[in-house]
Amino acid sequence: MAPYDTDQKISVWGFGGKINGQVSHCFALNMNEDNPEVNGVEGIMSAYDEAFNTVTLSGPTLFSQVLSTASAIAASQEDQNAYSILLILTDGVINDMESTKKSIIQACHTPLSIIIIGVGDADFSQMEELDGDGGVLQIDGEKATRDIVQFVPMRQFDGVPQAHIAKETLAEVPPQFLHFMRIKGIRPNPKMVLQEEEDKEEDLPTYDDLVAAQSPQSNNSNASSPVLSSPPRGPKPLPANWIVQDDGQGTVWYFNTVTQETQWDRPQ
Repeated sequence: MAPYDTDQKISVWGFGGKINGQVSHCFALNMNEDNPEVNGVEGIMSAYDEAFNTVTLSGPTLFSQVLSTASAIAASQEDQNAYSILLILTDGVINDMESTKKSIIQACHTPLSIIIIGVGDADFSQMEELDGDGGVLQIDGEKATRDIVQFVPMRQFDGVPQAHIAKETLAEVPPQFLHFMRIKGIRPNPKMVLQEEEDKEEDLPTYDDLVAAQSPQSNNSNASSPVLSSPPRGPKPLPANWIVQDDGQGTVWYFNTVTQETQWDRPQ
């Protein structure tokens, strides 16, 4: 996910750690509570390694505090048209399942997606419930307004190329992002055209120019009239319910508005 972060400033928290004898379920991994951001993936790995000098692993495993923190940050950045992704690495079951469900349902209203990576051979059935693929997440009569959780058990990807793992991990993010933007009525900004592209477009002949260039240049009645071809045709229209998406960085994918399916190849 790091390539999608333009400034490479990534907030990193730990949970289930004992610091100075106190168990914390949401602490800045770089030990700077005022600024939990680190620089890129290298910064994450460095903070993780250094944290073991001051942090002792401790249970129980509670998600709700980290979820609430990430949700609050995402909500505070909504007016900037920013969208956040929370990545959680865990090797065990959740001990605050009800609070976690409530936190996720509340986070549905913020520009946030949650990816949970299960590491090891623990029972991850709770994570699959949070994923929401088997039904809408709900608790005490309150339902999630959209699916924002993707669970990925790493044990299913042993020996699989890294690119395939990345594809599976991020598969649900594009439709989740689009769903949020549609709910909020946020439309894409107009495409920005560089000056070089404008100059190129100005140099291109129009269809009228081509017609004029092929018109007879003399009044000779024996001159044969040119046969004008139709303007070049673009690609065939997409099948029903399919739309094309662009991340603004040149990456294009296709999204089915009915099935929520995404794919890289143009549907036929």
